[in-house]
Amino acid sequence: MEMIHRYERFFLGSTLVILAIGLVAVISSFFVNDLELPSPVETIDPAELASTPPFDNPGVFQVGENEYDAVITAQSWAFVPGVIQVPAGSKVNFKIGSVDVVHGLIVHGTNVNLTIIPGQVAEATATFDEPGEFLFVCSEYCGILHHNMAGRVIVN
Repeated sequence: MEMIHRYERFFLGSTLVILAIGLVAVISSFFVNDLELPSPVETIDPAELASTPPFDNPGVFQVGENEYDAVITAQSWAFVPGVIQVPAGSKVNFKIGSVDVVHGLIVHGTNVNLTIIPGQVAEATATFDEPGEFLFVCSEYCGILHHNMAGRVIVN
């Protein structure tokens, strides 16, 4: 006596194969694309962010030949600074902290996509080879004026 109908067995088998292919695709993408799960670089008291270096002086600082640190503070509903200017061919290390709520940072045209959690410092690096303007926006809903939270990377 057959316990599982052959069509059910076929669909169960097909489902397992599709799940296995999906799992292999996700796992291999971490290695092929060199992806990493986000983790805090360091922790910081969000109430003291504005008085803690380097966030006490947000801005863009040259740290090497064609290498810059962009220290950014996220707060409802602005990034400080809102404009980052670097020359073409620059490597920019973004270092960002939140004063109040969870924010996000996506720099269009790059691989920068961060979640900024109060109490944690997030970092990412991008290289800007071509001149142009790159919009960055908050990608986490942070309140009623969330849609106004944006800035620009200007590459000369």
